[in-house]
Amino acid sequence: MSNIHTKKEKRLFNPKIIRDDPFIYGLLQRMPEDVGKEFTEVQLRAIYQALTFNQQRIHPVDFRGAIGIPGFSWYFVFLAGTDHRRTIRNRAIMFRKFEILFVLITLATLAFLGITFSYIVKSMLNINLFSDFSLGLWDWIIGK
Repeated sequence: MSNIHTKKEKRLFNPKIIRDDPFIYGLLQRMPEDVGKEFTEVQLRAIYQALTFNQQRIHPVDFRGAIGIPGFSWYFVFLAGTDHRRTIRNRAIMFRKFEILFVLITLATLAFLGITFSYIVKSMLNINLFSDFSLGLWDWIIGK
């Protein structure tokens, strides 16, 4: 375990320091003062653990740094580890399949409506592609 995570854990379980944690401090600043004072240290620790769950995950490769240029400060993070998001990816794949199906059904419907409209216009202009053959769609529309 790296020193960063050890420091976080020490700060998390030290009741005098939990209110000074930047995350908890910012949370308490955004609420009325009387409400913030009502939280016990145990409750604040539970809030911290619940809302910073992903931030506490330890990665086998955790490389963070900052580059300071006068007037600018850039930070970079390189994390690597086991992917625990298989269910999210499976849902994304399923959603993508439904999305493709929806597009195909929409295109098929539009093609059918386009062909039908073209056939009605052809019949309205009295153009026969095949002699002595008609679906009777134009006759049905005009009520013959």
